[in-house]
Amino acid sequence: MSYNRLLQKQINKYLTPDLLENPLLKEFIKSINHSYVAFERDKDLMDHAFEQSESEYYKINASLKQEFELKKQSIFKDHRGSFTPIKLSDKWVQSNISINDDIFD
Repeated sequence: MSYNRLLQKQINKYLTPDLLENPLLKEFIKSINHSYVAFERDKDLMDHAFEQSESEYYKINASLKQEFELKKQSIFKDHRGSFTPIKLSDKWVQSNISINDDIFD
């Protein structure tokens, strides 16, 4: 019978040929092999699910970045001239007060 690669290495390292003839031990090893195979199958499924989620995340992130850039361009296009730089302690800061604003209107 072929076993999981890691299990086969462990069998070769720790068990003697005469021990492998024991029917109870054979059943035990089959059970262990089944566990190894199930674990690897579950791991492959989780890896696949992770890859799918990661791919979707990158697509959504790219879409959000594009949407953000479009909104940012729209805001600056619609409010051109509304932002005036002001100087506060050696740093230029963007103000949302327009030069043409009349505070008494």
